[in-house]
Order: sequence, then structure tokens, then C-alpha cells
Amino acid sequence: METTTETLSEALLDVRRAHRILYAYQRRMLDLAHFIKSKLGMLEFYGIKHFSKPIYGRSIGHTPLNIRLDMWAWDYLYSYLFEYYLGEKEAGDKRHNYKLSLIQYSDTGYFDQDGQRRCRISEFGSEGESGSKLLFFLEYKPKDSEWEWKDGSDMEGIVLDKKVGSKKHTKEVRYPSTGGKQILYSFPLERFINMETTLEVLREFRSYCREKGINVFDNLTLETTCTPTSSSSEV
Repeated sequence: METTTETLSEALLDVRRAHRILYAYQRRMLDLAHFIKSKLGMLEFYGIKHFSKPIYGRSIGHTPLNIRLDMWAWDYLYSYLFEYYLGEKEAGDKRHNYKLSLIQYSDTGYFDQDGQRRCRISEFGSEGESGSKLLFFLEYKPKDSEWEWKDGSDMEGIVLDKKVGSKKHTKEVRYPSTGGKQILYSFPLERFINMETTLEVLREFRSYCREKGINVFDNLTLETTCTPTSSSSEV
């Protein structure tokens, strides 16, 4: 269809609406991730961009960003696939350590089809058939063994796996050669309606960890301690 002033004006209206929706969505996701961090007693809170490259500054501080003509448009969109790293802790038995991340998949469309071209959005699964989800990724290992999950590059290989990122992924346990365990549990974002439903998700995650012999969250209170008002029940 030929672009006219009228059609472009309508498209730009959609752009303005989309940015405001994305602001509200990402504000909610940030609040949700921090709430989960607090309830699970984790110690750190920082982010890692996945799916495409981050944009770096030319120096430390308020500085121009490095941009190029051959960059992906995805490089500007951090929330498409984003990791909230929640840190590493010692388990209660003093013989194991564990660490946890939350992976925000805002759109599983790329992962729900066989193609490998991340910039060919016409080949993604349709918006209506795709999903939005939060992946809990936990690694648990003996203190005297190495981490299988060492840095962001290791996680990149996991979160870009088509099976892990797809809408159909639910939960699994992996047994790395280093002797530990990895828990991968995907929850549709529709499950995180408010505080009560989020705590229900956390109890479900804790139960699955316990089923696999990981009891690091057993002493946490994951039930509501009072009857919230409609405003205080929001995550």
C-alpha cells in the first residue's frame, strides 16, 4: 500500500500509543521482578539484555551512545527479551550454593516458529498465537563444584534456545556435568495479576524445586499475611 500523509499520520499515532503502553508494561515488569526478588530473599538486582546487542556509551557517564547504520532495530528495544539477575546465595545446608534469574519474554513469536532470522518479523508467530512469559532459571550446585552457568554468555545460549523460549515450554530440570541441577520454569505473564496470584506462582515454583531436591525456599513466607485492599494487592 502506498504511503500517504494520512496513512503515515495514523501509523505514528499507533507508535505514540505503543510507547505509552510499553512504559506502563515495563513499569509493571520492573515492580514484579523486584517483588519476586524480595519474596524469595535474593540479594542482587541487575539486568542483562538478550536477543540483540545493548547500546553502549562512548565513555562513562552521560555520554553519546554508539549507534551505527547497520544496527538492528531490536538493539533499541530492551524489554523484548530481558534478564533480571537476582544473585547468588548459600543454601541452608551450608554445602550448596544457588543463583536465580528471571527472564522476561515479552513476545514468544520468534521462538514459536522454525526460522532463525531475528530481524524478519514477518516470519514470527502471529501476535495472537504467541505468548508473553516469565522464565525462572535456578542453578543449584555443591560448593566444591563449578557453576555450569558462569556469565551472561552462558545464559544467552539458554534463553535463545527455541524450546526454552517457546510459548509451549512449561518446566524442566537439567543435570549439568558439573554435578548440580538447573530448574527452568515458564509462567505465562497472565498468571501475575496481583500479589495473591504472584505468591501462588512462587509457591508453585518452590514446590517444584522441592520435588527436585532443592529446598532453598522452604523457610520463606509466601502467603499473604493480611487481607489486602484492592490497591495494595497489586504487584
